[in-house]
Amino acid sequence: MCPVHASRSFGSRNAILNRVLREDPLASRPGDRRAWRTLDGTALYAAKPAAGAIAERTLAEYLSARLGVQAVARADGNGWEIAGVSEAVRDQFSSRRRAIGPRVRQLVEEYERKHDRTPDARAVWSMAQFVTLDSRRAKAHSAPSRETMLAHWEAQSRRAETEALSAIPDAVLGRPGAGRAARPPGGAQLRRILAAAVADAQRCKATFSRYELTRMISRHLPDCLGGLDGGQVTGLLEELTSQALRPGGPGGTVLLTAPEMVPVPAAYRRADGLSLWRRHGAEIYTTRGQLDTETRLLHAAAQNGAPRIAPDRAAALLGADRARIEARLWREHGHPGAPGVPAAPGGGEPPLSSAGLADDQAQAAYGVLTSGRAIDILVGPAGTGKTRTVARLAQAWRDAGTGRVIGLTTSTNAAHILAAEGLAHSHSLADFLGRIEGSDRTRGHLPVLPGDLLVVDEASMVSTADLAAVQDIATRCGAKILLTGAPGSCPRRRPAARCGCWPVSTAITGSTRCSGSSRSGSARRRCGCAPGTPACWPSTTSAAGSWTAPGSR
Repeated sequence: MCPVHASRSFGSRNAILNRVLREDPLASRPGDRRAWRTLDGTALYAAKPAAGAIAERTLAEYLSARLGVQAVARADGNGWEIAGVSEAVRDQFSSRRRAIGPRVRQLVEEYERKHDRTPDARAVWSMAQFVTLDSRRAKAHSAPSRETMLAHWEAQSRRAETEALSAIPDAVLGRPGAGRAARPPGGAQLRRILAAAVADAQRCKATFSRYELTRMISRHLPDCLGGLDGGQVTGLLEELTSQALRPGGPGGTVLLTAPEMVPVPAAYRRADGLSLWRRHGAEIYTTRGQLDTETRLLHAAAQNGAPRIAPDRAAALLGADRARIEARLWREHGHPGAPGVPAAPGGGEPPLSSAGLADDQAQAAYGVLTSGRAIDILVGPAGTGKTRTVARLAQAWRDAGTGRVIGLTTSTNAAHILAAEGLAHSHSLADFLGRIEGSDRTRGHLPVLPGDLLVVDEASMVSTADLAAVQDIATRCGAKILLTGAPGSCPRRRPAARCGCWPVSTAITGSTRCSGSSRSGSARRRCGCAPGTPACWPSTTSAAGSWTAPGSR
């Protein structure tokens, strides 16, 4: 069964039976050919956003037409509510968990003893309300027993719930305009709805499916459509989704899924003509604006001239010898025949850094400090020492007097953690960019000075729009950007351009070798800089112009 959550406020759920009775041509006996088979769950779960939107909208239309209630979409777009039910009443019957204090815990324990079961979350919330009000009253000379408190709570709870429920019918039934046919949007209004839905889908993910766009379109339609049934709701949303995805449509959508390279024979196609090897709704879309933004980021990432530290000074700050660290870089990751020194017999070389960094970490830090690129990328799986490398790198950046190191994270808690690890100036991206909650406007970003290093933690979790905003700030203010993260993490944030790619800066493997992307020779191109140019170290320090496709690391 595949549950489709319709609306938490309505409390409804829909279940999909992923079984089908069909002829099985592989059955050994003719009598066994009629059998139940399981459907591919991947396609069902992919369609869940659209199925949920249709279920929510159908239920809202039914309630409006049948009961005369007014269904209102929640402000956050997650579900629907019945107009006329106050927030206080909803909280009274809410199932959200609440904090349990000592006196509430006593009531819970007495409830369990009396009824031989645990109270549900709503009952616990009611107990907390009762204890709060009871504590405000004048204290008696002797505290009531648990049995007395439970009896008082049960009596008050029944009375309060009865009063609250009895007031709901008059407040919600027969509301003026409920169930009345709404004028369907058209013309400029429809184009605005479709454009806004595409923008919301793009805001959530770099790429989106048809099903995800259907859900966004439903959110932007009027609350009431005149009592449409399920079939009519489905047809309307399907038609509007097709309009939004049409080439030249109001949202500027672009189909990323490549066409079939080899014609599929008719024997291997479904009744609707779709190939047996391609599931329904598998097409992926993005927008031209998204592709333009990614192209601008890629162009910025390859630019030189950003703040950097002189190679001799950077090596000294890392407790390393410049000649040794550069020789190791070229030997392990450079061009064939690049300058370098041969490996010591038996691999008995001393560590590159005396500052507590492993060899691959030292190479990564040295590459970032000396590159002069506008954007560097530090990549390494969990446990390979990215945090230690960034902390040591940040200390070297500050000690060299180049500028401040500002940590940028996806949440406030992550900013606190980053600050505790050595990046004192750490902020959430929302705070750094001056985002205003519930609005696309900003108050203006926090101050950035020439020479600052902006470290974006877990960059694969950051939206392209936020990365572009950080890049604009760094370019205007003369700062440098370092993106950090794990390889292949958070695929939903990958670039929309399938052939797009990032210049690889550093790759930490946790061993004594640094696994750069230069091993993918077919996916890279080299710039024309002479060997030994700091701005053109090989892939371990991301030669400007050394490229790798996403996922090839």
